[in-house]
Amino acid sequence: MVTIAQAASKQEIYELSQQLKELKADLKVAQSQLRRLNEEGGATDQEKAQELMEKIKNLREKIHEVESKLQEAKSE
Repeated sequence: MVTIAQAASKQEIYELSQQLKELKADLKVAQSQLRRLNEEGGATDQEKAQELMEKIKNLREKIHEVESKLQEAKSE
C-alpha cells in the first residue's frame, strides 16, 4: 500500500527530474549559442556573449540546486 507521503515523494521526484531535463536542455542551447557567437561573432557581439555566460552560470547553479533536491527526495 502506497502512503500519501510516498506518493508525494514520487511526484516530487518526477517533477524535479522534469525540471532538471529542461534546465539541462536550456544549458545546451545557451552553450551552443555562445560557441557559435565566439566562432562567428564580431566585436559588437561581446555584450551578447557576456549575457550568455551569465545565463550559463545561472543555469548551472539551478541545475546543481535541483540535483541536490532530487537526491534528497530519492533518499527519503
